Amino acid sequence: MIVNKVMCNIEMRLSMTEKQEKKAAVIAFTAEGERLAEKIISKLQENGYLCAGYPKAMGSVVSWAGEQFSAVQVLVFVGAVGIAVRAIAPWVKDKFTDPAVVVVDETGKFVIPILSGHLGGANDFARMLAEFLCAVPVITTATDLRGCFAVDVFARERGLWITDRRLAKEMSAAALRGSSIGVFGDCPVQELPVFLGGRPNQSGEINLYLGIWKKEKWEGKIPRENTLQLVPRVVTLGLGCRKDIDKETLKMQVMEALDAWGIWPQAVKKIATITLKKEEKAIQELCLEMHWELCFFSSQELADVKGEFSFSAFVEQTTGVGNVCERAAVLGAGGRLLEKKTVKKGVALAAAW
Repeated sequence: MIVNKVMCNIEMRLSMTEKQEKKAAVIAFTAEGERLAEKIISKLQENGYLCAGYPKAMGSVVSWAGEQFSAVQVLVFVGAVGIAVRAIAPWVKDKFTDPAVVVVDETGKFVIPILSGHLGGANDFARMLAEFLCAVPVITTATDLRGCFAVDVFARERGLWITDRRLAKEMSAAALRGSSIGVFGDCPVQELPVFLGGRPNQSGEINLYLGIWKKEKWEGKIPRENTLQLVPRVVTLGLGCRKDIDKETLKMQVMEALDAWGIWPQAVKKIATITLKKEEKAIQELCLEMHWELCFFSSQELADVKGEFSFSAFVEQTTGVGNVCERAAVLGAGGRLLEKKTVKKGVALAAAW
């Protein structure tokens, strides 16, 4: 079978930011479908995708789908739903890892999300594409059809990490049943969800907690049973370390400190440190691995931070300021100190939000 393939990619950017790389793959099977695919590519370009065309080639659409499943966030099939279903069937795992898959009929009348409608964003992508094509988006997910709270959509739109997949499914089912849902939060997040059946700061049949703290730190404020936690990325880690430290030692100390504080690693947004550490490879590599931002401040900028901080004469002699980690954490977060300085194996850490 001759397959007309168009790949939509953006250049890989190795940065210290959490900017999401957007990739899509578009495939068509007829001349009419290929013309529609070109229109879709134009729309993707308008929305931040840099697109490159691939020549016609012989090959298996199943193999093609397998290659794209781990490489892109969105697959668009211009053709029949049956072809798309058979192509992706061997590669489907779960809604937490599968890419969004959308089917557009070759006349451009219908846009149908068939996989990862919520977490993968296929429903929203289908609506966007349908508006552009003047087509009908065919949405089949129950929470959308009934206007119910969808915890996976809420989490995806705000970059929140879901701690328990089973409870996430149960919460969607509870919302569909009209059950009461307790809603709790104790850290800077954009908003607590307001929806029918939601009970702010009251226990429900099932509960939702937006926060950075692990269960052992809840201290009776939040129901410990039947509670789904969503973790926002709001924590800045202030860091100081010995010169030429290796990445694994640095990572171990960071993870041990987070565990001791009871903070989820997924709550970390960035590492902040002094400009003297700009060439420290272990810090750069750790931030790349963990998808954390990285920012640097001069000794004068750190010295100007207002507040009460621990003091070390040795650190002052070495860096020009008596404390790096606490001051860097507060300055990087633009907020307040959560956890004071802890030092172990040449690594000093503090946390702020």
